[in-house]
Parts: sequence; structure tokens; C-alpha cells
Amino acid sequence: MDNKKKARRIVIIMIVMIAVVAALGAGLWIEEQSDEKNRQQGADTLAKAVGERYTQIVQNTGETGVWAAYLENPADETGETKAQAALKTVQSKTAGSLSVTLMNTSGQVLMSTDGGQTGKNAGNTNALKQLNTAGQVYSELSVEKGLPVMVVSRPLIQGNDTIVGVLEIKSDLSALKNQVADQLDSNMSFWIVDNNGKGLRLTAKAGWETALRDLSKDKEGPSALAVGLEQQTWQESQGILRYSMDGEQTKAAYKTIDGLGWAVVAGPR
Repeated sequence: MDNKKKARRIVIIMIVMIAVVAALGAGLWIEEQSDEKNRQQGADTLAKAVGERYTQIVQNTGETGVWAAYLENPADETGETKAQAALKTVQSKTAGSLSVTLMNTSGQVLMSTDGGQTGKNAGNTNALKQLNTAGQVYSELSVEKGLPVMVVSRPLIQGNDTIVGVLEIKSDLSALKNQVADQLDSNMSFWIVDNNGKGLRLTAKAGWETALRDLSKDKEGPSALAVGLEQQTWQESQGILRYSMDGEQTKAAYKTIDGLGWAVVAGPR
């Protein structure tokens, strides 16, 4: 074989190798883009479902006058009856509602759809502390009896912006797993992260985790999801997080929840 033929063959082999590498690279790029799109769709879907639940709670508790009036005059039996009926109405209208509870500013439970709570003191909760200083709706993620729960606490204000009590609604988020069933597989997990840096993970195999994680402290592994959001201060409503997990760089999609200050993150399991 003369030198020209050898050179031609080498060139052809190199072209084929370059084409193969390019094709593999393009395939990996397409696969990566598909993964990102799938994660973003999942994050968007779950964030929308969580946001709708929060909006429902806020709308159902918009008229707080009946509870504020009762707190100002608890001896009024008619007012008490109306307040109890209003609690039951909120519970019946709120999806996944576990309980609706009325507390005074000392944290004492005055009435609840969960009768066993009446008379107990919940004054050490984060919600009551926040409401006593800020006077605004407070929300947090919780786990109760193995269930993922959204806790929304609404201040009851009377007169000259004086807080006279707190209305607390607990809503079970378990069923929201069905909203992302199509995106949830063995390679993906979802995190719901509240504005206190607490997170709860959802996986295809295990479902919802039964314990909250404080994602605001560690910077490696799954905790990097919340840290990444915190560093970006959630200025963008959605996007891709890049972080280190097990020594390797990886990506996750996130979507913030309007009006709630929470976020949903979809990333590798």
C-alpha cells in the first residue's frame, strides 16, 4: 500500500472516530438536556400543587372576624358556637386537612377540630413566636404521624392591629405525590424546602421521608440543594442548581412557590 493510500485511510479513520465521538457527545448532551427538562417539569408540577394548597388555605381563612370576636368575648356562647362551626367549615373546604386549631396569644388551644388538643399549650411553637413579633401569616413544613404536613398559622387581628389569637391549619401533602408520578423514577427525587431551611424528600421507592432534615447547615450531598437556593436568595423563580454530591458535580432543577417562600427541587436520587 503506497503512502497516499495509507494517509487516506488514516484520514478516513480519524474522520470516523471524530464522528463517533461527536455522536456520543451529542447523545449525552441530548440526554442531559432531556433530564434537565424532565426535572424542571417535575419541580414545576409539584411546586404548583403545593402553591395551590397554600392558596386554598389562605382563601378559606380569609374571614377571621368570627374567631377574633370570640377571643375578645369567650363567655359569649353564641360566639363560641359560631367559632366552632367556622373551624369545621375550614376543615371541610381544605384538601388534606388534618386539623384546624384556635389558640390565644399565650399559645393555649381554645378549640380544635382535633378535640384532644383543647386546653393544651402550644406557646413554644415557631409559628406563635413569629406571629407575636411579625403579625403575618407563618408557614412551615412538618412531619406528623409519618405524614408530610403543611402548617399555616394565621394571626387574628382586632382593633388597632392587635393580635388576639392564632388560627393554625395543618394539611397533609401525601397525595401530591400523584401529581409527579410520571416524572418520579429510580433516578430522581424531589425535595420540598420551606423558608426555614427544612426539607423533606420524596422518592419513587420509599415515598415521603418520615423525618425533616435541616438543609441550611451542611453544604454537601442533598443539603447542597437548600444551600444553593439560599446562596441565590431565590431571586429567580426557577432554574438549574449546580452542586457537589459525593465528590461529583451534578445538577438539579428548582421552582419557587409564589406567595409561600418555599421551593421544590428535583434532582438525582
